[in-house]
Amino acid sequence: MKTRDIVLSVLAIIAVFFIILQSDEEERRKKKPEVTVYVSEKRACAAPVLSDFEKRSGVRVHAVYFDSNASSQRQLAGRLLSETPARADVFWVRDPFTAQRLRQKGAAGVYRSPAASAIAEAYRDPDGYWTGIAARTRVLLVNSHAKAAPVSVHAYTDASFRDRAAIAAWHTPATALQAAVWRTLWGDERFGAFSRAMDANGVTYTDGEEASADFVANGTFDFALVDSDAALKRFRSGAPVLIVYPDQTADAAGTLLVPDAAGIVHGARHPAEAKRLIDYLLSPEAMRRLAFSECALTPLRPDVETPSDIKKLGMFRAVPLDVSAVTRQRASTP
Repeated sequence: MKTRDIVLSVLAIIAVFFIILQSDEEERRKKKPEVTVYVSEKRACAAPVLSDFEKRSGVRVHAVYFDSNASSQRQLAGRLLSETPARADVFWVRDPFTAQRLRQKGAAGVYRSPAASAIAEAYRDPDGYWTGIAARTRVLLVNSHAKAAPVSVHAYTDASFRDRAAIAAWHTPATALQAAVWRTLWGDERFGAFSRAMDANGVTYTDGEEASADFVANGTFDFALVDSDAALKRFRSGAPVLIVYPDQTADAAGTLLVPDAAGIVHGARHPAEAKRLIDYLLSPEAMRRLAFSECALTPLRPDVETPSDIKKLGMFRAVPLDVSAVTRQRASTP
């Protein structure tokens, strides 16, 4: 046999060998368990949690993020509702009201995770359609040089703070949600009177949470009601600010918590893996990871460690949250 023929034969054998290896690898990948999750939480906060789950479980996670703009939460819900059959197995959203809407529209399935029993009933669906994970709190960010520190959201109508307070505009996601909670707690008439009194007191409406927090940090305004992650970002950067959990007296409503929520998608293609992921999201390890992330979420289990500047659940008075009622209020508000 000529040298050329020998070389060609060897090359052919090598080529066949690599084809077999590639085929085996593809077969192994096909057999590896996987799960698809739609996420509206910030990628920087969610991705490490999902990576931890992959390493611990051996389940490959396909994460689709809806975190690029203010309407991303709505986009996630719209995507889930439009897909038949379902392409996602799990949803992870930034508030329970979106999860409740997914239940109402038939996009959420039922899964009662054993880990859910450690979470207060107010923060999980009674029928197992969704469960809260960890929450943002709605806090007052106060400039340290302000003449007085407000202790209630009613400071917005206090003449002592005339022209010295800010809040994100009513149409922005966080304030729109806050308004729905106030309408639910107070009724439309009282809420209307409150919003008119805010206007009369010279409250400034900003483009969003970050803008409100920046205005307080630079002393343009004395205080603003913002999400806890925006407040902690300024506090931790050394800005001259204080963080106040509002309405903590016995006769006050308390501080609003807005939990992330997770649930299994109706018709999930990988239900076993979906349940394993939800179990992990409700674990102390996942909650701790979220508490120490830039999202600075408050774990819904009081036994989970948090940074020293985040109060644990039970250390402050929280608004009694009626998710179904607030969801109805949001749906009825133009």
